Amino acid sequence: MFFFDCIGQGRLDGAFCDYSEKEKMSYIQHLNRSGVTNIEMESLAFAALTHHAGIRAAVVCVSILDRMVGDQVSIAVCRIASYIHICIFVVWERSLIKSQY
Repeated sequence: MFFFDCIGQGRLDGAFCDYSEKEKMSYIQHLNRSGVTNIEMESLAFAALTHHAGIRAAVVCVSILDRMVGDQVSIAVCRIASYIHICIFVVWERSLIKSQY
């Protein structure tokens, strides 16, 4: 399981693909039954670096695909843009609220 958790995220289109579609789906179903709804790895490194540098930063995660269905994003670019705008608004509003205290 460690390989799936840290390297491949159970994807078949990644740099390493040493498992089958059946193994991938078994793992994704296991995660789903365990309550995992998102696999996010990159933001942890971003948060650690900005914290260490003393830079205020925010991470907002949006799930845009269902891994039980597939690994590729298939929604329109304009919809992704709307998600980005919503995230920016949420971070902006939160920073304004926090700056008042």
